[in-house]
Amino acid sequence: MFAKRNATIAALARAVVVVEAPHGSGALTTAADGLTLGREVYAVPGPLGSAASAGSNELIASGRARALTGPGSLGLHATAPEHDEVLERLAAGPLSPDALRADAGRIAELLLSGRATRLADGRIART
Repeated sequence: MFAKRNATIAALARAVVVVEAPHGSGALTTAADGLTLGREVYAVPGPLGSAASAGSNELIASGRARALTGPGSLGLHATAPEHDEVLERLAAGPLSPDALRADAGRIAELLLSGRATRLADGRIART
């Protein structure tokens, strides 16, 4: 069940980001699915010797993933459209995640690129 879900996530995404993954984790399966589908794969480097980061670090060391060290290392913002309807909606004020559900992929890109932020109450705001 999880393998199908992971493959679906990779198929719907423009990129796969692995934040922390021990060897054998589902996040590594999703990264492999993303690579098979031609998606960009990024991994957040973890402490050397940390079992929780062993898989993430191996993705980077093997060249299968780029190291994600901050918003600038994520290349997705370069493909953002000139006219961004989601940013325009956020310019009017923060919105709840439910109000933005249909735009979840774009919201993730905006959060990762630093063009939007999550407020303490869970709403999303333009930065």
